[in-house]
Amino acid sequence: MEFKLKLKFSQQVLVLLCIPVIFQFIFVGLLWNNLVGLEQCYKRERNVSDILGDVSRFITQLMTSAGSQVIFQVSREKKDFQNFENTIEAIDIQSKTLASKLEAQKMIGAESREFSRICQMLRRSIEKGRQAVDSQDRVDAMVAYMHLRKAIAKNMVMSKQV
Repeated sequence: MEFKLKLKFSQQVLVLLCIPVIFQFIFVGLLWNNLVGLEQCYKRERNVSDILGDVSRFITQLMTSAGSQVIFQVSREKKDFQNFENTIEAIDIQSKTLASKLEAQKMIGAESREFSRICQMLRRSIEKGRQAVDSQDRVDAMVAYMHLRKAIAKNMVMSKQV
């Protein structure tokens, strides 16, 4: 049984014109899909850039706090102590901001837990720094410095992984 499709000339022309149009629709669909994927990549890049900026501000606050503590220990002036307290508050605010952004990004649980551990280390080192300021003991100051240095090093490692 033989089946032959007999089309009129106008139908043949129509079929010939439809084939490129169908391919154009396919290409436009593929381009649209790539555009959507590119937009998602840009959003992820922007979010990671925001997080890295927050990490940078967090590290800056840590350094500022350490400097404020040293300045207060040398000067023993009330305004320097207030600056030290303000930097500690800024660290706390920045760590909460960074933690919320990490959670919003649905970062891997291990990274989020590691950041929480770093924040706990920082809180302990800040408490040790306050003890050193209160007691004026050099051993307390060195312990606080070592804790802070270790927390900063861990934070730097984590910021490179983000």
